[in-house]
Amino acid sequence: MKQIFLSVIFLAYGFISIINNPIIIRHDVPEKAYIEFARELPVTDAIVMYNSTDLTGTLISDQWVLSAAHVAETIKDGHKLIINGDSVGIEKIIIHPEWESNNRPDIALIKLKRKIENVKPIPLYTLKDEIDKEVIVAGIGDFGTGKTGVEGKPGIMRAATNLVDGVSSDGQYLFWLFDSPDNERVTDLEGISGPGDSSGPALIVKNNTYYIAGVSSAQSTRATNGVEGMYGVTEYFTRVSQYVNWIQENIQKNSHENAFDFWLGDWEVSWTGPDSTRVVGSNMVTKILDDKVIQENFIDPTRNFKGTSISVFNPQTEQWYQTWADNQGGYYNFIGKIDDNTRIFEMKEKDARGALYRMIFLDIKQNSFIWKWQGIRDGFDDWKTVWEIQYNRKKE
Repeated sequence: MKQIFLSVIFLAYGFISIINNPIIIRHDVPEKAYIEFARELPVTDAIVMYNSTDLTGTLISDQWVLSAAHVAETIKDGHKLIINGDSVGIEKIIIHPEWESNNRPDIALIKLKRKIENVKPIPLYTLKDEIDKEVIVAGIGDFGTGKTGVEGKPGIMRAATNLVDGVSSDGQYLFWLFDSPDNERVTDLEGISGPGDSSGPALIVKNNTYYIAGVSSAQSTRATNGVEGMYGVTEYFTRVSQYVNWIQENIQKNSHENAFDFWLGDWEVSWTGPDSTRVVGSNMVTKILDDKVIQENFIDPTRNFKGTSISVFNPQTEQWYQTWADNQGGYYNFIGKIDDNTRIFEMKEKDARGALYRMIFLDIKQNSFIWKWQGIRDGFDDWKTVWEIQYNRKKE
């Protein structure tokens, strides 16, 4: 097996370039064979486009796109992605937190503003047995051959194959050479990515199922004196199996269904009383009814004030609802809202005095957050904070 050693991918700028993935093919195989191969792939509708000539990533669930960090960080506010011809807005972009460090994991997640119902997502490849496996790469960027390098003609979907030659020493990247026709490891439809489709997928087929095993990241041109797309270049894809936990944890943490899981636990709650003294109470928040409902039990011992709420997520409406009742006759109904890292429960209707109330959860951390009870009345433009509580998780 060929041995390629990767030291630091993104530092040798003269020889390592971040690519924009077209498909570069063998010079001795007709281009139409690669176009036909792409047409026959049953998963190309899950490849997400930035525009008509550039890719953004791959649909891995009905609302999440797996992308490259160097692509995701360039997406402008308000931009819409193209999925199977449909224009879809972006709710949130999550770039791996170590992207700016020396490790440089080139991976990111993009949450869409709505679910995609007419496209089957591509599952993650979770096994670490990629070496010597055949991968399929697809893209719509510039075209070229191993003899000519990049030529142009973007906008046409092509697909090619290659064999995984190895894994980087830190486990972050898969890599393979662009083999010439006389190399014993060349595939019938040998090819690589190139300028136009960074963040495109590398697919592995197992038991007739297509899995995403890599995300197009970079290309080494050490062997070709800095020329991209020639026989002998080495292509690097971010290794999906290395980041399965990070991907799954972030999807779960940022799903609407789990948006209030941070609230679960046994909490000490404290606030400043009317006489400027510190008041301390408690709130126990648990899941009930097959873990589908969140129940809180709030106690303010200084006033013998006790209250409970039931919060539930309705998957049909994709909406959170809460009902609150207390031992002093209080009763409220709320609708949940999610604003980035802030969570809100807001009254559905104004009360008899024309007032609207809401609670806001903000500055959310693993063991603490701030809760505010706010109100607004007819004739006023701004919400007024009536009660602010500091939540701190009790130590076991």
